[in-house]
Parts: sequence; C-alpha cells; structure tokens
Amino acid sequence: MKPKIVVYDNGSYTYNGESIGLMKDHGAYVVEPQHGWIGPSHAAYNYGRIFADPSLRRALPDELLTFGSYWSNSIRHPGKTTVIGKPHLERQAASVPSMRPRQLLVVSSRTEPQRTDAFVVGLRAAVGSEWSVVFRPHPGELAETEERYPLLAADAGVLIDRAPDVYESLKQSAVVIGEASTVLFEARAFGCCVIARDSSFAENVIGDVFGDRVRDVAETVRRLERLRGDETVAASADPTIWAPGSVDSFSNWLSQRLGVEALR
Repeated sequence: MKPKIVVYDNGSYTYNGESIGLMKDHGAYVVEPQHGWIGPSHAAYNYGRIFADPSLRRALPDELLTFGSYWSNSIRHPGKTTVIGKPHLERQAASVPSMRPRQLLVVSSRTEPQRTDAFVVGLRAAVGSEWSVVFRPHPGELAETEERYPLLAADAGVLIDRAPDVYESLKQSAVVIGEASTVLFEARAFGCCVIARDSSFAENVIGDVFGDRVRDVAETVRRLERLRGDETVAASADPTIWAPGSVDSFSNWLSQRLGVEALR
C-alpha cells in the first residue's frame, strides 16, 4: 500500500514497537491518536533522553494527536505532540439537556473490585430514594461484571450501565463518582459534578484535579449534601483539556501532512 501516514492506536505501548518500526522503515509517518488518560505516571508516554537514539526512536510514533494542551504538557514523549481535540465529545456535549435526573453514576477503574463493590452498595443504602445509583463497569470487565461485583449485581437498587456510549450516560447523570478514569475528565465537559474516590492509584493518576478525594461512603454523602443545584447543569469544557474545533484542527493538520489544500 505504501501509505504516507499510518494512524496507529496505542502506538506508544512498546509491545507494538516492531510493527511501528517496520512501518517507518517503509517510509510511513506514524501517528497515534490519544485514546484515554495519559500523564506523568503513564509508562507508555514518558521516556528518557535515551529514546532519541535512532534504534529506540524507530519503535515509537512520530507524532501524538492529543485532546488538549493539558495532556500534551503532562508527558515526556520523543514524538511531536499536536493538539486536535475530540470530535465525538464536542458533538455530544453540545446536546446536554438543561435538566437531568438526580442520578449518581459510579465509574469503574477495574482496581480493587471488592472495595468498589462494597462502596456502591453502601452508597445506594445511604442515599435511599433521593438519588438513583448506576454503576458503569470498565469496558474490559463487562463480560464478568456479575462475578467481579456480586454485591451490587444482586442489589435491585443499583442499575448496571451497559450503554455502548458513555456520553449518553453522562447526559443523564448529575454526579459522576470514580477513582482514576478518563470518564471523570469527560464528565466535567458534560456539566456533571465530579467526586473523586481516594486510593494510591487515584493519587498517581488524577491527583487533586477534582478537589479533595473522598475516602468512604460517609464522606461521599457529605459532599452530595453540599451540592448546589447549579453545579450539575451548565456544561463547560475546559479548552486546555478538550480543545474546541477538533474537526477543523484535524482537517488542517492532515492537509499540511499530505501537502494539499485544507480538506473539508
């Protein structure tokens, strides 16, 4: 095929290194689109100076296309970084309803499933009928949700969210609770109040981006009690996290890389 450009998902994960290298050997410019959270503790996106050596540089993409400058500035990668945005998020966030139900969406990060199982069931009992509680498994655990989370699976008061598009779920949720998920950043763009759960994993991934992290159900309930009504309505995407105008940005980037007039 001899492509000029190869778009390679997860290209910076080193188990893809030889495939990346072969494509570059054949003259392709290899580009990786950001697929989720990246940051200073993500091993696939932080490399030392030794990766300037051609034998190692060969195994990594030439360029990363990121959601926003927040992500580009948080990593050390030998490739060029270019801010594009996320078109699907942009489209979906523009259709957030002005009113939505008092729904708590708890998103999984796959870590410590027993702890999360107990947390969700305890939260449902604590909020009673005031809030509906929905649990969204990580995509990698959908097939075994009931086995990993037996308590919440058996609780009729907890709905398991299997919607293909998490953005549809965010549009129907006033509050999103999670540990260290990209969905927490996406929830902000949808006007959801975000409550971060505490753990060593969360500390290394999200830090204090969403304020103090809650340690248990009691702290979560106190946070819910302090909410104002307007905290769960107005959607406001931080342009450093989710750059606007993503379709035009990609079109302009691609036309420059191909050396043609802007694509529309």
